[in-house]
Amino acid sequence: MTQLRPQYPEIEPFKTEKVPVSELHTVFVSQYGNPKGIPAVALHGGPSTPYGELTDNNTASLISDIELLRERYGFKKWHVYGNSWGSTLSLAYAQKHPEHVASLIVSGIWLMRPVEYECTYEGVGVGYVQPEALAQYKEFIPKEEQGSLIMAYYKRVFGDDPVQAHLAADHWVAYETATGTISPPAPGPLPDDGAFKRLAYVRILLHFMVNSHFSDEDAPLNNIDKIRHIPGAIIQGRYDTMCPVFTAYALHKAWPEAKFTVVPMAGHSALEAPNASQIVRQSDMNADLSDQHGWTY
Repeated sequence: MTQLRPQYPEIEPFKTEKVPVSELHTVFVSQYGNPKGIPAVALHGGPSTPYGELTDNNTASLISDIELLRERYGFKKWHVYGNSWGSTLSLAYAQKHPEHVASLIVSGIWLMRPVEYECTYEGVGVGYVQPEALAQYKEFIPKEEQGSLIMAYYKRVFGDDPVQAHLAADHWVAYETATGTISPPAPGPLPDDGAFKRLAYVRILLHFMVNSHFSDEDAPLNNIDKIRHIPGAIIQGRYDTMCPVFTAYALHKAWPEAKFTVVPMAGHSALEAPNASQIVRQSDMNADLSDQHGWTY
């Protein structure tokens, strides 16, 4: 049995800053490790201001933001990693700017396809594995609206009733918490001081689900040829119910050149020990590519 690789030690960033990326938006950036080391970027849902702002918040703008940061820090190439929505963004960025991507690791794969929305957020697949979590998520919505749970939640978090908006956001977050790891925490009340952030998070997520689909021309699965030459890795928890393994497998079939690892006894979270072990192991291997290829950054 392969021994689990420990996560990288927790360290303080050597620099944090808020970087203006447009007249409206700024992005919070933390830099860790050796300032003269091999550059890598981890893409995830991090803080930005104005918090929860939806104007000009779309995939194309986010790709431009990432490229602005690469240019700001003077990197010719960098290693790119993304989990969940970050996997979507990592693929889209690499396909737009392949010349600047030294390697690409994606985990907890999400490709924004209707079949994925149906499986997870309409409950078509989750109900077979976690029926109790799905029941609580559905029961918040009246039966006559349960034919489209995504739109029912969208209507509430963007509605005029702030109480309903916060309740809807809390039910959504509770559902994701229950389905986000192989061993979810015991159900309990959500902290009061996080209500604003939960509502902003759910609004952004639903904004992308409803308004920011890929066209066939831009869909990541249809643009694999642009990144086929890039050293890649696909890492997926076997029991991920938020981003089920069939999506990672579809990416693997389209991109067989990338190393494909299905992690047994792991769910969605990149912080689960089995997932984290594979991500760290692959990251170390990708760092070694620098010497093999003689890359300069």
